Amino acid sequence: MASRYIIVNYHYIRPERIRGFHPCTEEHFREQIAHLRERYTIIPLQELYEHARDHAEGRFCAFTFDDGLREHYEFVLPVFLRYGITGSFFPIGMTLEEKRVSHTHKLHVLLSKMETADIARLFHDFFEDSYRISDTKRINPRRRFDDILTSNLKETLIRLAPQKRNAFIDDVFKKTGGNEKILAEKLFMTSDEVRRLYEEGMTIGFHGYCHVPFDVMDAEEQRQDLVHAIQTIVSITGESPDTFSYPNGRYNEDALLLLRAHQVKIAVILGAKDVSGSLDPLLLPRYDTNDVFSL
Repeated sequence: MASRYIIVNYHYIRPERIRGFHPCTEEHFREQIAHLRERYTIIPLQELYEHARDHAEGRFCAFTFDDGLREHYEFVLPVFLRYGITGSFFPIGMTLEEKRVSHTHKLHVLLSKMETADIARLFHDFFEDSYRISDTKRINPRRRFDDILTSNLKETLIRLAPQKRNAFIDDVFKKTGGNEKILAEKLFMTSDEVRRLYEEGMTIGFHGYCHVPFDVMDAEEQRQDLVHAIQTIVSITGESPDTFSYPNGRYNEDALLLLRAHQVKIAVILGAKDVSGSLDPLLLPRYDTNDVFSL
């Protein structure tokens, strides 16, 4: 049966493919928007959940954009304004307030410059073989778009204690000449650009302050991260955000309790499934850009 209520998520949207970033190209983005507009009514995220809950007749799609990347302002916004459609955008707090870059995005930059095997060797040297990264068996089947070694490198780093993960990535980032402030200005939107999205009718949610997966933080660390992220968005839009995208799509029961306590209405994960009205609105699955033409 054809999909009726779907959310499609985007990260990088670039003129061409870049190793490490896995962007949707600008050409493919235009094709996907045309493809989805022909088949679905494009509506806001909250409205899509309500339609699914109420079994509304028709086929509906909502768009989300994670990380607050610069191309969301420079490329996506003009396309959306041209077609009169909207999306939900989830910037990272510290990129706006402090011009800092999450370790996830630092790793993307490293993967664009280096072979994964070389980073894995540096990882083994750094930790003196305390951890081994397999290139034969995928740790997390949900990491569908990377080769096995790259997938396992990312998954191993996420599962490490944050201090260990950050120490390794920062060490390699500095050795390869990385400049965090310059990279932040190149990769991410400014507060003024996020405000413009809001003024043009886009939904501005939040994506954590430090882009640390919530399932590797304790309850108090989650609370501090979430409160700081909300305050950042309030300082830009004047409104408390009520939509959330879990960093790396990961969560636990503490995260759900925390979001409910802060009156968050909608939160999105990964999952590559249709939205159902029977789902918890804080656990709505999304398709990836790479899934679009199979829908």
